[in-house]
Amino acid sequence: MTQKFTAVYYKDAYDERYETQWFISYCPEVDVITQGETIEHAQAMLKEAVEGVLELLTPEALERRRRERPPDHPDIGDEEIWESLTEIKRDVLMVEVNLREATVG
Repeated sequence: MTQKFTAVYYKDAYDERYETQWFISYCPEVDVITQGETIEHAQAMLKEAVEGVLELLTPEALERRRRERPPDHPDIGDEEIWESLTEIKRDVLMVEVNLREATVG
């Protein structure tokens, strides 16, 4: 079944040393953060990562995560990195959810 999640996208500061700029993607409901070389790549990476995490959750675990207040932004402990990010958009991430059955034992 397909479900909606929040996707938050950030742009990293351009790094002249490596001539690169990264796009960071974050899903607060499952607390997953990824990156890509383009916004499209970051979106694809986030979808893949969220689907991977959801394969490990039971329906009860997903519901518990959704009830808890998700963090407004990813927990990036390095202040220098956090200060280099600029939020560029918030979107809906449509994900195919295949939750596992709870097992006893």
